Amino acid sequence: KPLRALPFTMQIGNLDAVTFCLSLPGTFLQFNEELFRLLQEAIVLADAEDESLSTAQRAAEYKTSQQLTQLRVSCIKLLALALKNEDFANAQQGNIRIRILAVFFKTMLKTSPVIIETTYEALKDALSENSKLPKELLQNGLKPLLMNLSDHQKLTVPGLDALSKLLELLIAYFKVEIGKKLLDHLNAWCRVEVLD
Repeated sequence: KPLRALPFTMQIGNLDAVTFCLSLPGTFLQFNEELFRLLQEAIVLADAEDESLSTAQRAAEYKTSQQLTQLRVSCIKLLALALKNEDFANAQQGNIRIRILAVFFKTMLKTSPVIIETTYEALKDALSENSKLPKELLQNGLKPLLMNLSDHQKLTVPGLDALSKLLELLIAYFKVEIGKKLLDHLNAWCRVEVLD
């Protein structure tokens, strides 16, 4: 049965259970077709917009919003654990690794501090295993975040938090100009007329 056919709480429970089992030393889980299908579902769930996971009316409800956040966190944790697994690495699933990393870049743009922190830890683990990232993945992953830097009025606290975490992980990929741009934005915010 596809995960999306289940209520949110059951989706979260199933993902957490598989994550726990996968984290066991000498786990009994094998990277077979069923587990790859579950990972594909986790990628889709983490990548989907809130509105597509829930009805537009319900997406705004607090309880549903909390469940969507928890669902994403569970997906990210499972995907991060899969990336660290040797069997997964040996299964020649290079394209799925790229898809997972692309989803991580996308979830860094969410407004939830919990999602941003979980994604940061997942990216940190993934980059400690293999710090090489394809240029196209980096460009596509960082572009939405850097687009918000073009105008100081587009800056948000979650966006800056995500940027600081990405700068920490990928400092070698950023140019010095980003610091100058941030100082320019700070000066723009500090103008008396703006503060008034």
